[in-house]
Amino acid sequence: MKKVIKISTKICGALLAILGFSAVVNSCSTAEYGTPSADFFLDGNIVSEETNEPIKNLKVRWSEKSHQDNKYPIDSVHTNESGGFSFYRLGQFPMREYSLDIQDIDGNDNGAFNDTTINVSVNNNEYYGGSGNWYSGKYHKSFDIKLTPKN
Repeated sequence: MKKVIKISTKICGALLAILGFSAVVNSCSTAEYGTPSADFFLDGNIVSEETNEPIKNLKVRWSEKSHQDNKYPIDSVHTNESGGFSFYRLGQFPMREYSLDIQDIDGNDNGAFNDTTINVSVNNNEYYGGSGNWYSGKYHKSFDIKLTPKN
């Protein structure tokens, strides 16, 4: 009898662990029924202010800003050979403010540039293709950024 109880306990524990993890995974989806959402597309190019040449290997971090000016990182990418970057986030909660933090992380490999932050406010009329209900639509913004070299 003790052996049956021990095996039953292990089986129940394993089932609870599996169900518990699946509940956590499923709760991490970005948009549920009845949740406001929008699709975000950000892209751009970064060049040197002095030479107008593209700057590769810069770190670009996209952060949402709260009403208390706290930043919550969403994603980060590195610029490609052409100085380009892009972010695509589907089903995000509609944002009112975000920032792009640009950092030169490779030292002097492609020249040394000053880090910069770009703060952006989003107006409701910048979303397009929304349903008029919970889906605000798409938001697309392109950036042409010129960085100043460090002295």
